[in-house]
Amino acid sequence: MTTATAPCSSPPPAPPSPPPAGDTTPPSTPGAIAIVSRTNSSITVSWGAATDNVGVTGFQVYLSGNQVVTTSSLTYAYTGSSCGRFYLLAVRALDAAGNVSDQRFVFTTIC
Repeated sequence: MTTATAPCSSPPPAPPSPPPAGDTTPPSTPGAIAIVSRTNSSITVSWGAATDNVGVTGFQVYLSGNQVVTTSSLTYAYTGSSCGRFYLLAVRALDAAGNVSDQRFVFTTIC
C-alpha cells in the first residue's frame, strides 16, 4: 500500500497589518460655564464651544461628579435641585472616536 504525501508548501501568509491608528486626539476643553438662569429648583448653564481635529460630537454634562446627560447643545438645565445647596456643575467635550476633553466646571448654589 502506498500513501501519498502532500507536496511541500510555503508557510501561510502573514496576517494583514492592523489598520492605522484612529483619532486619538481629544477635543479642547469647553469654554467657561456661565449661569443663564436660576429658580428655587433648577439652574440653566451654558458653555463655550470646543474644537477637535476631526469634530466635536457632543458634551457630557455632570452634576456633583455624576454624568447626567450627553447633549449636542451648548446649554443645559439642571432640575430637581434644592435651593441653598452647593453643586459642582461640569461639562466635557466628546468626539466620534470616544475621546473626551478635560472637564470645565463651576461650583455654585442653585438660588
